[in-house]
Amino acid sequence: MCIRDRSKPDPFMLDAIAEGYRNAVKELFYIGDMPDDMLAAARSRFNFKSIGILISAADKSSLKKNLQRAGADYIVEDFESLKKIVL
Repeated sequence: MCIRDRSKPDPFMLDAIAEGYRNAVKELFYIGDMPDDMLAAARSRFNFKSIGILISAADKSSLKKNLQRAGADYIVEDFESLKKIVL
């Protein structure tokens, strides 16, 4: 299968990136605004923590429920909240 045949929630690109930084970082985060982003993080071989972000959502309540169902480790509504998790 070639790379262009892979799409979310396939974690191929997450795993490829993480492999390159394997010894340089202690935690990996994947930030996204779609349930497939959360699924890709969960399917990765590298224990990514998934962060669902609601900033651009027209219906934040609905998106929040969908991100939770998809297994988001964290859900944030603004960049200040995001900084508290990743910094």
